[in-house]
Amino acid sequence: MPSDASSDWRQLSPQVSPADFVPSQRVSVIIPYYQAPDHLRLAIAALRNQTYPQHLMEIIVVDDGSDPPLSPGDTPDGIGIIRQERDGYGTARARHAGASAATGSILVFTDGDVVLHPDNLREHARWHTAGPHVFSFGDLLAVDTERVDVQDPEISARLASGDEGVPHRRLEWHRNVSRWTRDFTREEDNLFSFIAGYNYAVNRDMYRRWDLGRHSERFRHWGFEDSYVAYRAHVQGAVFVAVHSARCWHLGMPNHPRDLPRDVRLNAAILEQLVPHPFTRGPAGGRSFEVPRHVITLRTGSADILLAVVTDLLTDPTGDAVIRVNSCDLDADSELYARRRLQATPQVLFDDPGSSLDSFPDSPWHIDIATRVPLKPRLMRRLRRTLESTSRLRSGFRAQGERCTITAARSRRLHQAAMGLAVSPLPSVGTGKFTSRQLKALPEPMRGMRQYVRRRLLPGHLLRRLANRDR
Repeated sequence: MPSDASSDWRQLSPQVSPADFVPSQRVSVIIPYYQAPDHLRLAIAALRNQTYPQHLMEIIVVDDGSDPPLSPGDTPDGIGIIRQERDGYGTARARHAGASAATGSILVFTDGDVVLHPDNLREHARWHTAGPHVFSFGDLLAVDTERVDVQDPEISARLASGDEGVPHRRLEWHRNVSRWTRDFTREEDNLFSFIAGYNYAVNRDMYRRWDLGRHSERFRHWGFEDSYVAYRAHVQGAVFVAVHSARCWHLGMPNHPRDLPRDVRLNAAILEQLVPHPFTRGPAGGRSFEVPRHVITLRTGSADILLAVVTDLLTDPTGDAVIRVNSCDLDADSELYARRRLQATPQVLFDDPGSSLDSFPDSPWHIDIATRVPLKPRLMRRLRRTLESTSRLRSGFRAQGERCTITAARSRRLHQAAMGLAVSPLPSVGTGKFTSRQLKALPEPMRGMRQYVRRRLLPGHLLRRLANRDR
């Protein structure tokens, strides 16, 4: 298992070689479909020609409101058909509907205009012997349907048999992605943005545990639904595995709808709320999102320290944070005072039930602060700089002193530990860069009114006496 939330799939290995692999797990293939019966026949023919045992295969076609609808007579026997009403671009809903009905241990997602190589399912299943947290995806090749008649019986038979002599090309962006990500082995948190829905597989139990179909009904336009599924898997501990031997052919060059700018804009607005990453959102600028980038749990016995830290964190332009206040260390009056001063601040939650990971499983960073001393200003910037200072701190750190303890950890690491996977201890750093000897407290309520009353109503000699006392 990769340690410290690593994304390098080379640290994994299937339990058996391709020659020694004996299939045993049931595989469910989920195919979203919309008004392309000729392409669907080719896709199903390729599935019937898989080297994976047919008795361990389940094929589910989800019809996204075709007119006329897909009927059992349009597909071979043994194909499951689910129909859903047309409500915009329904690929995300179709995949989730298929996954919910699937009975296989491994879910393979493809499309109705994609032909899988005969070894595709076998290679996906072999890699899933490395662990349930594997998120495997294969190569995509494109058949130029303007030059090749895929309905020609000879061509269709060659495609179904995996004949790579059929004119095709590998998409340029696939080459670029392999180069940029070093074949998905770089320690980057944006790998999810390169996953496409033509050819990937995930363990069914993990699909449900990670709730990968969540919000699928909100993606009613073209684009980004695959990015959201991949992000949820990535942040909750999945390891992306590039299985180049699990190839597939797309029938025609992948095209975009005519109203692409509108679709992308509308789905991007959803993704901005759900995926806290620079790929989807810029600086928060004081805005709140459904899924914050940082979840901070704060414990202190001083209402003044609490208010100062909360104010400092929320004024950071790139903070993008929710602050969970554990008030058990505060006395009754201090808690009441803090609650009244922060009651209209939506980013502050008092006594949020459960752990921060349960409440915000998709937030990439969880930070725990327990302090009895003031903290230096611009705390968020200091935390970010510490995390970015060396590669060993990329997955988090622990700063522990006599009166202050700060722990910052990636969600991937926490989720992997919760799954029982081995993770190494967080590296330690000093607390000196975070703690301060002086508290910069907030102005007291009504302070301005008291000053106004003093200036307007008190004689000069009393004002001077009060000013000297305040010093």
